Amino acid sequence: MTPEGRSTSIPNYQTFMAPALRALHDGQPRPIGPIRDLVAAELGITDAQRAEQIPGGRAGVFDSRVGWAVTYMVQAWLIQRPRRAINQITQGALTSCATTRIA
Repeated sequence: MTPEGRSTSIPNYQTFMAPALRALHDGQPRPIGPIRDLVAAELGITDAQRAEQIPGGRAGVFDSRVGWAVTYMVQAWLIQRPRRAINQITQGALTSCATTRIA
């Protein structure tokens, strides 16, 4: 933690966007937990990093940042939520991923 309370060992939420899209690239709807697991595995996030808490200790830094990455991609129409708490890549994102080689 920095003196301001910010984590220095876990990347910012933008870093998790492409891995989260890759986690959904097969088109299957998923809750956030399996997405987090796939992102952590791809980026080599350790259990110690996953256990790091935000100030106040109510949530994990890693979990929060992956959650924000997914939320912003929902707002950008790259991910849709077909049901509550379920995430699925959109057709537009699949096309974009194929064009830009994200997946």
